[in-house]
Amino acid sequence: MFFSRHFRFWFAGTLALLAAASFTGSIRADLVTPPSLDYFNYPSTAIVGQAIGISAGAHANYSDNSDGNDWNSGTRATILRIWIQYYAPDGSSGTINDWMPSFVNPNSGSWSFTPSMAGSYTFSITLMDGRPWYSGPYNYSMTVQTAQPGITSSTAAVNLAQNQGYSYQISGSNNPTSYNATGLPPSFSINQSNGVISGSSTSPGSYNVTYYASNGNGTGSASTTWTIVAASISNNSSVSAGSLTYGSGLVLYPSGSANFGIAWTENVIFTPSSGGIALGNQYGGNALNPISYTPSNGPGTYIYLVRLVDNYSNFVDHSTAFTVSPALQSVGISPVGTSVTAGQYASFSASGGQNGYVWGGSSGAAGNNSTNNVGFPNVGTYSVTVYSPAGGNYAQSNTANVTVTVNPAGQNVSISPTGMTINAGQAISFTASGGQNGYGWGGTSGAGGNGTTNSVTFSSPGTYTVTVYSPSGGNYSQSNTATATVTVNPLGQNVAITPASASVNVGQSQTFSGNGGNNGYIWGGVGTGTGVSTTVFFPNAGTFNVSAYSPAGGTYGQSNTAIAPITVSKATPIGSERRIRVLRGRFECYVCESLFRISHCSSGWNQLHHIGKWDTGWNSGDPRHLQRPGRNRLGRELQRGECNNHVHNSADRTHCHEWIDDDGCGGASVELSGHRSV
Repeated sequence: MFFSRHFRFWFAGTLALLAAASFTGSIRADLVTPPSLDYFNYPSTAIVGQAIGISAGAHANYSDNSDGNDWNSGTRATILRIWIQYYAPDGSSGTINDWMPSFVNPNSGSWSFTPSMAGSYTFSITLMDGRPWYSGPYNYSMTVQTAQPGITSSTAAVNLAQNQGYSYQISGSNNPTSYNATGLPPSFSINQSNGVISGSSTSPGSYNVTYYASNGNGTGSASTTWTIVAASISNNSSVSAGSLTYGSGLVLYPSGSANFGIAWTENVIFTPSSGGIALGNQYGGNALNPISYTPSNGPGTYIYLVRLVDNYSNFVDHSTAFTVSPALQSVGISPVGTSVTAGQYASFSASGGQNGYVWGGSSGAAGNNSTNNVGFPNVGTYSVTVYSPAGGNYAQSNTANVTVTVNPAGQNVSISPTGMTINAGQAISFTASGGQNGYGWGGTSGAGGNGTTNSVTFSSPGTYTVTVYSPSGGNYSQSNTATATVTVNPLGQNVAITPASASVNVGQSQTFSGNGGNNGYIWGGVGTGTGVSTTVFFPNAGTFNVSAYSPAGGTYGQSNTAIAPITVSKATPIGSERRIRVLRGRFECYVCESLFRISHCSSGWNQLHHIGKWDTGWNSGDPRHLQRPGRNRLGRELQRGECNNHVHNSADRTHCHEWIDDDGCGGASVELSGHRSV
C-alpha cells in the first residue's frame, strides 16, 4: 500500500521535476533543497554477535515555491525514507531500515543490529522526502570485533542427592577456548578444555558456583547455586526371635526407608564358628522381603547384618544379634507304664535322644543303650528314668519317667491225686505243689493242716472235696485253690442165705437165716419179713425161691441179693419116720389144721402142745392168718399115728408142715419125732 502510494508520488514528482528541469532547470535547484540528515548514532565498535542500537533523524527542507508550484503541502515536505543499509566485511549486505512507518517532518527512528562477523562494517544512509528529493548516501564505518564468550548453558540451580553422580557442560558464546568453575562441591572437577564438570555429590550442603568461558577477547561468567541434599536412611531391620534352639528356624526382617528410595539390601549372617555367610542381595521391590533362616553352625551368638542401600549407593548398616541355644532333646520312654509280677523283667525303649542315654530310677535301671531290660524281684512301685546327656549341638534332654507296679507273683497250686473213688473208711494221701508260702488245706472232707502232704480218711459214703491253696506272703499273692473230688462208696455187704437151698415136702415149713448183712435183711421170694431169718410154709409142691438182701445204711451199701432155691415134694407115705431138726419155736400140722408148740426146750424128745386151729380163711403158707383161740394145751405126748384128738381120716393127714416162729425156745435145737411130720 505504502509502496504503491509512494511510488505514485515519486513517479508524479519525478515527471514534474523532469518537466520543470526542461524549462527551468537552473531555477529548480534553488527552489527545493534535498532532505537533510540530522544525525546518525551508532557505536564505532561492536562485538560479533552482540546487538547494537543505531538511530537516525532527518528533515525535509521547505521550498519558496518560486516556480509557482506548491512544494510544501501534503507529504511533499516530509521524510518518507531513511534507507539504512549495511555492508559486511565479507561483501554481503543487508537493509536495516527503508520506509518510515509514518511520513512526518522531521522523522527519526531507532534500530537494533547484530554483526555476525568481525571486521569493518559500512552503514549507507539515503534520505528521501515526499517531493521526492533524495540526499545521500551518507556512509559510516564501524569496526566489529569478536566478543568475549558469554555463558549460554543453563544457570538454573542444581539440586543433587548425596552421592549422586552428576555432570554439567558449560557452554558459551563467541567460541570460548577454555573454561573454569569456582565454588564446586568436593568431589566435583571441571575439564577446562571442554567445560565438562563431573563428580559425585558426596558432601551435602549449599554451594555458590560460578561458570567461566574465555577466549582471546576475554572471559564470560555466570553464577548459580548447587545444593546437595543429604541422604536420610533408616535401617531398623530385625529378627523374629532373640533366642532359639539349635535346629529351629527364624525369620530375618530387612526393614527401613530412604529419602532417595531403596535400591537393594545386602544380608549377611555372622556365625559363632565362622565368618560372614552372605544370604544374597535383594533388589527393588523385593529389597525388604523377609528371609527364612535356620542356623547351621552350632549353638552360640549369631549376628544378622543388613546393609540398606539407596538409589545413589548411600547405605546404612544395622546388625541384630540373636542367641542359638543347644538343641533340645525330647526323650520318650515306652511303654509309658506297666505292671509286672515279682521276679519278672520288663523291657523299656528310649527314643528322641542324640547323645546316648542314661538310665536310672528307683528300679535300679542302669546303662546307656536305647533299650534296657530291667528286673523287678520284689513287690512294690518303682520308677524307671532315662535322659540323653548334653553334648555337641544338644542340651541335656528331659528326664522321661515311667512307673512300674510290681505285683505279687502268682502261685499255681496243684493237688495230686485230683480225684478218686474209694470205699467208706479208707484214707487218701494228697500232695500239694506249686506253692511258695506253705499250704492251707480244707474242703468238705474236713481236711486241715499246712503241710505239703495230707492224709484224709473218709468215713462215710458221699462226694467230698479236698482243697488246698498257698496263702499270700512276701512276693507272692494267694494262689489258686486246687480241688480234688473224692467219691466215697458204701462198704459192700455180701449176704448169704442158710440153708443155701432146701428140699421139703408139701405141708412142711423151712426156716432160712441171712448172714453177711449189716443193716438187717429184707426177705423176698416166698420169704417175708425183715428179720435175720424167715420161716416159710410150703403147702404146695413145686420149686420156689427165698431171697434176702441187706439194705443200704450207714457206711454200707445195699448188699447183693442172695437166693435160696427150695424144692417142695409131696409128703412121705404113712409109716415112714423121719427126724427133723427144728430151730426154736413151733410147728404146725397142715393135715390136722392144728398148731403145736414145744412145751420146753431141752435136748431129747420134746412134748408138743396143741395151740389151736387155723381159721377157715387160712392161706396156705402164711402163718399170720393163724387163729389162736385160747391155748388148749393137750398136755400129753402125741402118739404115733395121730396129730391130736381131732385127727381126721383125711387122705392128706399124712402131710404135716413145719413153721418157724420168732418166739419159743430162743434158738434152742430140738428134735421132733414120733409123729407124722416130714
